[in-house]
Amino acid sequence: MRAKFRPPALMFQPEECFSLLRRYHDASGNYAKFETDVLGVVGFQGMKCPLVAIRIGSGPKKVLITAGIHGDERAATEALARFIESTQTPKFLEEFSVTLLPLLNPAGFSRNIRKNGSVDLNRHFGCDCSAKENQFVEKYLNGKSFDLMISLHEDVDMDSFYMYETGSFDARRLKHIIDDDVSFLKNVEDAGVPLNMERKIYGVLNRGGIKIVSQLDGKNLEKYLWARDIVKRVVTTETPGKIDFEKRVDIHVLAIRHFLKSFLV
Repeated sequence: MRAKFRPPALMFQPEECFSLLRRYHDASGNYAKFETDVLGVVGFQGMKCPLVAIRIGSGPKKVLITAGIHGDERAATEALARFIESTQTPKFLEEFSVTLLPLLNPAGFSRNIRKNGSVDLNRHFGCDCSAKENQFVEKYLNGKSFDLMISLHEDVDMDSFYMYETGSFDARRLKHIIDDDVSFLKNVEDAGVPLNMERKIYGVLNRGGIKIVSQLDGKNLEKYLWARDIVKRVVTTETPGKIDFEKRVDIHVLAIRHFLKSFLV
């Protein structure tokens, strides 16, 4: 019997992307409003995948949730798909207008690598050297406005959790924001995932698992959107890549639910 062909890890496998996106299509019937936009098509080795945005609901709270800008951060993309597939989510989202960018790097995801092949997409927003993926996202989001952005990431080199807060916080809201983050971090610890307690993480002061970023420089998507007042607050999760995959997925789902719920307060 001929052995089943297994493509090399770096071969572009668009079926990986389509399989993920089909899960959103299959869940769409559970929502009163579920619309999909194709922002553009990413090609590699003669094969193509779409980069899509999904819009759910028409509530007053406007939220952007992103995942998969680094193709090897699989727990983030899986968690967002599971959140949307859950039968509890449609009711949970009744107060929201949610925009999802569920797979920002189709080429990297299909090959299970960080970059799209040659470019770290989250270092090239707002510059002339940006890749097609960056251009598609910038064109789609420019002119829009969101109250909250939840950005799902993983740090493949870490065995402990940390997060970012990005924004110029109104002093009247700052206590609520910090209390909100501390409450979430306690939930992470209660779930059995340690917090990163290093004094600095990649040069930024770490406050017990929270990195607060308020400067405008930087070419990542979070700063790009905040600097242009497209988003007012950004919460970025960094689950540790060295712990169990299912545990990382659970923490991402926990983050989505926590910050959406607290945002209603």
